[in-house]
Amino acid sequence: MQMFGKKIENLTILKEKGFAVPEFLVVKPGEEISVSDIPWEVCSVRSSANIEDSADSSFAGQFDTFLNVSKEDVPAKLEACRASVEKQTVREYLAKQGVDAADLQMNVIVQRMIPADFSGVCFTANPQGLLNEMVIVAGEGTGDNVVEDKTDTTAYYYNTTDGNYYYEGAEDYLGDAMVQKLVQTATDMTALFGPYLDIEFAVWNGEL
Repeated sequence: MQMFGKKIENLTILKEKGFAVPEFLVVKPGEEISVSDIPWEVCSVRSSANIEDSADSSFAGQFDTFLNVSKEDVPAKLEACRASVEKQTVREYLAKQGVDAADLQMNVIVQRMIPADFSGVCFTANPQGLLNEMVIVAGEGTGDNVVEDKTDTTAYYYNTTDGNYYYEGAEDYLGDAMVQKLVQTATDMTALFGPYLDIEFAVWNGEL
């Protein structure tokens, strides 16, 4: 599945293994999509280039992503996502990484948009080097608000050795039951992808 990129590959694996991944469609280079092909009223439109999120080249933030897109606007946003490969910043990144632009193939994920009550990122090991401590950062709304620091967040520090944790921040957004579910879900994912992951999550109506 390397031609589809890591995002599509990982989403497909998670869905096949029964994880609660929002439904998605894959649009390959040269393919088109019509409004009648889209079963959701509101979508996200996300890049998944064949060389994106690789061990050597993450392309983090290089390609355009669109959230809360009405199904009628998906075809236009699909083309905008594809066109982002032509941005000067992308060309400079390719040159820096020693990647030939001709090797870049832009696949696009059209995914059901989750109107999250809370969302965030779970690090299976503390990025500061504490390998037996998970870190969960959560805030209100969708994940872009958390990543771009547009909302107050709370960080949970979970010791995987003894199961104790504490939190620092605005308030206890998640509650104990959701913290425990996140920890178990993240642990299950490490069996598939390895021990050191950062996992995007959303909580909507009490569901992860």
